Amino acid sequence: MNVVSHTGFQAKLIFLTGMFFAGTITVTHAQDTMYLRDGTQIASKVLEIGMEEVRYKKEGFDDGPVFVIKRELLSRILFENGYEESFTPRLPDAITLCSGEEIRAEIVEVGESAVIFRQGTATDTLPKTDIAFITYINGTVEKIQGLSQPRKKKKIKR
Repeated sequence: MNVVSHTGFQAKLIFLTGMFFAGTITVTHAQDTMYLRDGTQIASKVLEIGMEEVRYKKEGFDDGPVFVIKRELLSRILFENGYEESFTPRLPDAITLCSGEEIRAEIVEVGESAVIFRQGTATDTLPKTDIAFITYINGTVEKIQGLSQPRKKKKIKR
């Protein structure tokens, strides 16, 4: 009889241990890891990846606020299922001058006589007569002076 009661105790112990680990597994939340360009890692649950930003909840704060980070700050996201999403930095539009020089900037406006562009926080203007064409971030090319290629500097014979 002593053997039967010992076996019953072992069965209960095994059952309770199994229930404990099963409970631990369901309470443990899998997570996504966001890797920033500066090397920082953020343990999170990614909710949405937009064109300009990523919305997420911090690990352990399922009922907490939704955080937002600019996409340009991220190098990659490693999702809980092993899938990895990499983010290459977006190059700005390219303004090719008639001289052949290229300026990387965000085009703000193409007016009748000038092009307004932004580099970082600075905004500047160029007359259209100095611009051969603009290549936008989406690959579209807009000819400004009707040139298919930038003009080459000509040597003047004297």
